Amino acid sequence: MKKKIILSISLIFIFTNKSYAYLDPVSGTFIIQGLIALIATIIFYIRNPKKIFYDLKKYFNKKLNKDKDKIN
Repeated sequence: MKKKIILSISLIFIFTNKSYAYLDPVSGTFIIQGLIALIATIIFYIRNPKKIFYDLKKYFNKKLNKDKDKIN
């Protein structure tokens, strides 16, 4: 399986076509910013996922209870 993946990736890089595309500096910065945000999110999630889920559950339960009180 690993050999097939490596072969596929290497074939993609060997048989490339010209794209005639332009990436200005703002586009490149936007891509880099997105990658940094993704890495930071993954690191934050891995550090303490139980606390994050607990806080989200508590927040939404509190909000649902307020909405129910307004209806009654």
